[in-house]
Amino acid sequence: MAQTNVKRHSWAEGTATTIPSRDRRTTPRFRVQFRTFLTDQHSMLEHMGTILDLSMAGCRVEAAVPVQESAVMELRIFVPDLDWPLMIDEAVVQWADGRGFGLSFLKMRHGVQDRLSWVLSRLAEETHR
Repeated sequence: MAQTNVKRHSWAEGTATTIPSRDRRTTPRFRVQFRTFLTDQHSMLEHMGTILDLSMAGCRVEAAVPVQESAVMELRIFVPDLDWPLMIDEAVVQWADGRGFGLSFLKMRHGVQDRLSWVLSRLAEETHR
C-alpha cells in the first residue's frame, strides 16, 4: 500500500512538518457521538453536526448541511470531559452520502494531535473493558 505525505503545520513550534498520512482502514476508528461545529472555508458559515466515528486520520460526520467531495472544512470537536474543543484547522471531504460525510484531517496544531491521541487512547481502554 502506498503511503503519501501530508504537510501539517506545527503551530506550537511555528514550523511546518511533514507527517505520513494514514489510510482509514489501517487507523483505528472509534464509534462516538461528539458534537461538532463545522465551517466550510468557502462560505465561512458555521454548521452544527455530530461526529459518529473518530480516528487520528479523520472522522465521519452527520450534519444537515450539503457538502461536496474535496471541500475543505474547519471543525471543532466537543469531547466530554475536555475543557475546550479539539480544533481541526483543515479537513477535506472524502465522500458524501445524504446527511453523512467522511473527513480526512489535513492540518491541526501540534497540541491538538496530542489531545486527540489521548482521547483515542481513552476510547480504546473503554472498548477493552
